[in-house]
Amino acid sequence: ISAVRREVKEMGATLVIVDSAAAACGGKPEDAENALKYFSALAKLGDVATLTIAHVPKGGDTDRPLGSVFWANQPRRTWFAERVDNEESDIIHVGLYCRKVNDGRKPRPVGLRITFEGTTGPVLVETEDIRDTPELDARRDKKARVWDALTTPKTIAQLAQEFKEFFPKNAVH
Repeated sequence: ISAVRREVKEMGATLVIVDSAAAACGGKPEDAENALKYFSALAKLGDVATLTIAHVPKGGDTDRPLGSVFWANQPRRTWFAERVDNEESDIIHVGLYCRKVNDGRKPRPVGLRITFEGTTGPVLVETEDIRDTPELDARRDKKARVWDALTTPKTIAQLAQEFKEFFPKNAVH
């Protein structure tokens, strides 16, 4: 960490990105001791923002990076990223969902549209309404999705279609 701190100072960096948490933690990332040592080391960087990229268990809890409560509780904020793409397209849609906040109000999800211009061209990153990509919208908080549905003009049939995911398959409506 002392070498990173020196580099940050020399460059005047204001953000340090660590990719990835598992490789940088100095041991088994699922061990609480390694997670705590990692965050203690980051704190020694001083007045610089840090972004640590970590993975969630496959098919598991998206609130806990690396499947550990220590990786979820130590950071001030944790975000989950979801990607939707099509093999036939040069466009990727990304949803960023804040999972935990220690310092204020939880921000709304952020939608990004990433356009690749071939294999060597520029990459264009733009914000977009996350509600425009159904796979990403489905990850939004249910209360927010219900509010959106109820505050825009819709027929009963349209509302029933939007809310069908909230009801068990055998429920009487």
